[in-house]
Amino acid sequence: MYQNSIHLIEEVDATFHPQSIPTFSKTLINYSKEYNNQLFLTSHNREFLKIFLENINDKEIIKNNIRVFTFKEYRSKLKMLKLNGLEALKNITEFNLELR
Repeated sequence: MYQNSIHLIEEVDATFHPQSIPTFSKTLINYSKEYNNQLFLTSHNREFLKIFLENINDKEIIKNNIRVFTFKEYRSKLKMLKLNGLEALKNITEFNLELR
């Protein structure tokens, strides 16, 4: 494994069954911590993001180490919304906000 690296996984959920996402989420976070890696994940699957965030048991990691970016058209302009993992999870679960 590579240490101190950056990885991009595009459409991370493309080949995963929903039941495997919790284990996969924990594995990715553990890998990132153990090898001091930064991960960039893309997905269009709203359920993947929700399950991913729900299965990270360390609230400090969710708050301080995870960022969710989403783009929305607003008044004919493209706007970017940046949330930490806790904010993203709250917006998904409490407000049903579409973040993909």
